[in-house]
Amino acid sequence: MDTSDIIALIAIGVVVLGGIITLIYKIGMNVSKMRETHRRVGNVEEDVGEIKGDVKSLLVKTEGWGVKIDTLWDKRFTISNSPRVLNEFGKKALADSGINDIIDVRYDEILTKVQGMNPANAYQAEICVIKVVNDLNQEAGLILTLQDCAFKAGLDVDSLLLVGAIYIRDRILGALNYQTAVINSHQP
Repeated sequence: MDTSDIIALIAIGVVVLGGIITLIYKIGMNVSKMRETHRRVGNVEEDVGEIKGDVKSLLVKTEGWGVKIDTLWDKRFTISNSPRVLNEFGKKALADSGINDIIDVRYDEILTKVQGMNPANAYQAEICVIKVVNDLNQEAGLILTLQDCAFKAGLDVDSLLLVGAIYIRDRILGALNYQTAVINSHQP
């Protein structure tokens, strides 16, 4: 073996040793990153637990807000008497949209579903009517028709369904033997 062979072997050894050192360094860096990630994940689990508690607290604090917001929203279409009736804007939306035709065709279905909810009084019956009519937007074959009706009246589908529910409500109350004349006599 001559000097050039020895130098070549030393050079190969240096390159291999350098590669091993680089590999060890990169493995060490990855282990360090994995430790940092593990530490962060541990903190995320604690943070998520705290967030869950905050969200539950927030839900409890805002539980009544939905009713208050709904009350503000539906005043656009109804007069806040007991029972509520459509105001001029609501009557115009009813006439322009054609929702009354859809509701009239589905009267028996709506009545059956409301009866199945067993409302104990006129207030509960009204809530049930609104829910059943609002659920019409879940019917795949009906959603396009509802959207067309809403578009005709310049409304969103939820507002259109509220108008439809208030429109049919007195007939449903009568069918449930909640006399609307008695309820209306309590008006100031």
